[in-house]
Parts: sequence; structure tokens; C-alpha cells
Amino acid sequence: MKKIVLLLLSITSNQVFSGSFVFAGEQNGINRITHPPGFSTTNVAVLNVNVCLDPASSVTAPLELPVRNVINTWNNLQMTSSNIKLGASNNIPSGDLDWESVVLHEVGHCIGLAHPNLGGQTGVTGANTDYTITTDGANNTFAFEAGADGLIGSNDDSRGDDVNLHWFNKGVNNPFIASPPYDSTNYSRLVSDLPSGHSFVANADRDVAVSLGFNDSEAVMQQGTYSDEDQRTLGVDDVATVRIAMSGLDEIQGTADDYRINLNYLGVSSSSNCDINIKHDTSYGGLAVCELGGNFVGSHVVITSANIRVGTNFNWFFNTIDSSDIIFKNGFE
Repeated sequence: MKKIVLLLLSITSNQVFSGSFVFAGEQNGINRITHPPGFSTTNVAVLNVNVCLDPASSVTAPLELPVRNVINTWNNLQMTSSNIKLGASNNIPSGDLDWESVVLHEVGHCIGLAHPNLGGQTGVTGANTDYTITTDGANNTFAFEAGADGLIGSNDDSRGDDVNLHWFNKGVNNPFIASPPYDSTNYSRLVSDLPSGHSFVANADRDVAVSLGFNDSEAVMQQGTYSDEDQRTLGVDDVATVRIAMSGLDEIQGTADDYRINLNYLGVSSSSNCDINIKHDTSYGGLAVCELGGNFVGSHVVITSANIRVGTNFNWFFNTIDSSDIIFKNGFE
């Protein structure tokens, strides 16, 4: 299998920046769907992925419950509404950043998801980070035009020759609506599959959510979170995108190559059995980063290494509440 160069998905220090997959783009191919570590054409049904806390972390004990919560959240794959909890609706002190919410996002990268929005990459700053994820097109420059509604990331944006990378529900183009089956028969990244009157793919940004009637909602994989913010449950778009990958190499749900992801916590360990390694890292100056390597498997990609580094120079809040008994509140069936 051809090896892919290391990919870094970083989060800036002032914002914690799915409809898309890591490794998809001009370099590796715009149609690439990415699978978690351990995926192969002969390993289907249940894909076990081991998660470990690096023993070299500056602290470990306060991290274990949040990591268990994150694992539980991704294993349940429950779509939730109003998944942004602010102020008095959460247990986070004012001014603190929620470690669990940030690591939930990063583990999403480690199992194959990219940002639904452009985020803070070269040539993209400020409000433009909220446009839907694309390539920069043949002219190597991102096009930014918010359309008549003036709302960035919505369905009337004009993006020039930028090529869409965001998978969306055909004929619907609403990342807050569950639209099974979650596979290539019902989801697409081709703008020709947009509903009549839509010019571009909408992403699961919180302002777009309000415009569509879904308050306090946003994809966990959206690049952009803030202090005193609890985002510990998955949005519709997060789950739909994972399920697209889980339809296997044939990209059809209900066939023999489908699989289910099962994350397992191996504790504080540096074992070679660890597929995703998390380190609370004094040597890392940013907020958080996901470092990935991968190999091509047919027309898809499988992650071969996944390392999360979280910076220590921030006011972190470490959740002490076991979320396993509350994760299904406000959920969609």
C-alpha cells in the first residue's frame, strides 16, 4: 500500500478550530474516504481501536474520566440536538476550556474525520474560516462570497472554482437533518446533487444552524470552540460522516464490508497496541493537534498512526461527571 505523508490537524490557541474526511484533497484525491486505524478489507463487522493516555503526560489521573466519556460518545454514535452548552447550562468555570470537548474533536480526526469548514489554514483567516471545506481550485486561491443572506457557510455561498470536499444529504443539503442511509446512494460531494436554488454545500456551523431552526447546535468537528463551552455530544453531521465511512469500500450501507467502530480504553500506557495516543504535553505550545499518518487501501485511506498532543499552558477544566447515563438526552432516533 502506498504511504501518505504525515498530516497535522491543529487547533489555534485562541479558538479550538463532518462532513469531510482527513487526507481528502488535491494531493491525495478529492474523493478519499478515510477509515480508523486497523481497518482492512479482511477486518470487518467490528473494528476495535485502542486508545491510550501517554504516561509521559504532565498529568494523567484527571484525564481518565474525560477520555472514557469521549470513547463512550464516539462508540454510541448518538446524534444530538442543542449540543452547545454555555454558561449556567454546563459545569465549566468561566474562562476555562473544556478538555473533554477538545479531545472529543481530536479523536474524531483520529478515526478519519476532517473539519466541515475551512478552518485556519493558509490564506484563510477571520470569519472566512467558517466557509465550507473545499480545495482552493485551479487558481490556487479560495473564493469567498457569502451570497444574498450574508451568512458564511450557508447554501447560497458562491465559491468560484473551489472544489467541495463536504459530503451532504442529496437534495436536502442540511447538515442538521438525519437522512439515512448514510452512504454514497444518499450522500454526495457533487454540487450537481444540491437541491434546486442552492449554490453550495452548507456546513454545520452554529450560525447556519440558527438560520435553519436548530439553536445551539454545531458539528463537534467544526473548527471553532470557546472558553466556558461544553460540546460533549455529537451532532448529526458528525455521526452521518462516520457512518458513510462505516459503509466500507463499496460505500453502500447494508453490504458485507460494513463495520462498526469500537473504541477501547487501555489506560495509561505506551504499549504498541495503542492505536490512538493522547498526551497532555508541556513541550507543545499550541492548544491541541492531531498528528496522523495513513496508507491507501484501494480508493480509500486507512489511518496508520494517530497521536493527539494537548498544550498545557491554558486554563483547562477536566470534567468529573461520568456522561454515560446522560449521553442520550436530547437525542435523535
